[in-house]
Amino acid sequence: MTETRPAPTVEGLERAIELLVEASDSISHARHVTGVTRTAWRNGIDINGAEKDIDKLITCLRDYIEYVGEEEEETE
Repeated sequence: MTETRPAPTVEGLERAIELLVEASDSISHARHVTGVTRTAWRNGIDINGAEKDIDKLITCLRDYIEYVGEEEEETE
């Protein structure tokens, strides 16, 4: 049986964005540390790509919040 999840709240998405921004900042700082970059590379992780993907996810979440806000205005 598939469990149905409730739609995400704007507050929850905004908190997720805050956490992703913190993660992106940490990755940005960490990628300048040779040991971190080398370890990531050995494990098949592209730090630059990961940072870009997080930035894209942040943009998607912000766009979704804007879309939900517009949809709520139309229903009022």
